[in-house]
Amino acid sequence: MSGSQHRSRTPKKSQAPKARRNLTPPTPPKKDRTGMLRRALTASVFFSLGCGLAFLWAKRKSTKEIEAERVDAESRIGMTPYDELADTYDSLLSQDEVRFGILKQRARLMALATGSVLEISCGTGRNFKYFPDTIRNLVATDCSRSMVDVAETKGKSLNFQFPARYEVMDGSQLGFPDDSFDTVVQTYGICSQKYPEDTLKEMARVCKPTGKILLLEHGRSKWRVVNWYLDRNREQHEEKWGCTWNKDIRQILQDSGLELEETRVNLLGTNFYYVAHPAREE
Repeated sequence: MSGSQHRSRTPKKSQAPKARRNLTPPTPPKKDRTGMLRRALTASVFFSLGCGLAFLWAKRKSTKEIEAERVDAESRIGMTPYDELADTYDSLLSQDEVRFGILKQRARLMALATGSVLEISCGTGRNFKYFPDTIRNLVATDCSRSMVDVAETKGKSLNFQFPARYEVMDGSQLGFPDDSFDTVVQTYGICSQKYPEDTLKEMARVCKPTGKILLLEHGRSKWRVVNWYLDRNREQHEEKWGCTWNKDIRQILQDSGLELEETRVNLLGTNFYYVAHPAREE
């Protein structure tokens, strides 16, 4: 052996590999979406309920107001649209009647009245100022108490030169004897009557055989497009005015048995002017 001392090498301890850092971000905890939705809906419901209660509180009515509404509702039982329209009826119609020449037709027709005159469906008395001063007397009737009240007030303000009286009466059941009047008048009444043929027959019954019946009415036209419009809007018009404006006036007059002396049709065939008399025995 050589003189150099043999040195033994101590083996190095093996080092454990370093752990790698986890670079993936931690997963956030799951949110309770169902709970959040439930809380949001609950808050919305309570908010809406609170708003509703606040509105009702602001709109609350006193006992007196509730009682007044109840009395008003009870007073309207059995009322027709004409009862409700009576106070404003003239102002609602005036412009249209001027525009379409209705007032001129009223004046022309009423000028034919003579002797003792009965008016059926007098309404608010829109014909009153056109009756000649030479007639003997006037009886004005309507089925609406409110309309008759307005007509009576108007009649008194006109200072008629003849006696006049006002009665609530159904035109299909007139409380007068046969042959009572020289002239029987009706304007725009057929449209609001359930049984217009019966009313026309009653008019003929109370009219003297030598008397005349004066009618101004509106209804179906001979024009298809006009009838389409009337039919389509019938329900709405009827609800507002109590008027069925698409009745067949020609057919109703034919069924009544009246004899026509003069006929005028205008306003696209929807307006009918008649001078008639009761059927006379041959």
